[in-house]
Amino acid sequence: MKRLVILISGRGSNMEAIVKACAAEGWPAEVAAVISNRPDAGGLQFAAAHGIATAVVDHKAYASREAFDAELFTLLAMCTPSSWLARMPSYKDQVAANPELATYGFLGYPLLQAADILLYKPAGVPVGEDQAAHVEVTREVARRFNRLYAEGAPVFAEPQALLTETARVPGLDGQKMSKSLDNAIAMRDEPEVTAAKIRTMPTDPQRVRRTDAGDPARCPVWPLHQIYTDDTTRAACEAGCRTATQGCLDCKQPLIEAIQREQAPWRERAAALDPQQVKWTLELGTERARAVARKTLREVRGVMGLVT
Repeated sequence: MKRLVILISGRGSNMEAIVKACAAEGWPAEVAAVISNRPDAGGLQFAAAHGIATAVVDHKAYASREAFDAELFTLLAMCTPSSWLARMPSYKDQVAANPELATYGFLGYPLLQAADILLYKPAGVPVGEDQAAHVEVTREVARRFNRLYAEGAPVFAEPQALLTETARVPGLDGQKMSKSLDNAIAMRDEPEVTAAKIRTMPTDPQRVRRTDAGDPARCPVWPLHQIYTDDTTRAACEAGCRTATQGCLDCKQPLIEAIQREQAPWRERAAALDPQQVKWTLELGTERARAVARKTLREVRGVMGLVT
């Protein structure tokens, strides 16, 4: 039987690579890729030599995505009490700081997150500590939906929040680390960028002069030490801070080196990636996810009596 291999690319295609990628993903022999509207000759020759059927499709048309999450969000909104969303800590805190955020869209955002999760029926969701409340409301939404529409044969599982040993990473200003707050160290920051960010971090506000004794508990740098540096380094830095025998820049240097060591293999792995291969992997993953999403929505529509 001939195989149809699916490849999305606007700049030609390496058919051999995509066939291997499909095999690695465990896709059935009948499935694989559609070459875009500008396939390369080498890819077509490889396909012909290996008995692979090919098809040319419009890349822009294929790239359009069905709004599965938006549909599930709307359906879940029909059975989710608004009070559940209004009690979310992130909603209350941000609306208190900016009343203009008291909108339907902002109120409903946790439910959109819940739809994004439940659509794929995961057993767990890897999150930071600050997102655990969102997973909990997702569990409540799933539980209520199952009770109202699918008691005895639940449609949704109740996913668990998966927290790592370090469930919260502080940012450069002592708040939670977030790109939106512009206080983050990126995974692939170059060594000099990482060093510059840490060197300019604020420290103990009561340690005005180099000769003033400090307290690590007041210093935004210290929580990062607790994550990245070893016991010996932390003990030396704490003693140097409390006795004023070590300056703040001296304390930051071993932290800089520890974070740079952590980042080095991430940058190396990223540099070795083929951008085209990454795109193919994303396309394959997208197709697998869409298949799960379609099935979930069919089940949801069915138990709600919306099947036509």
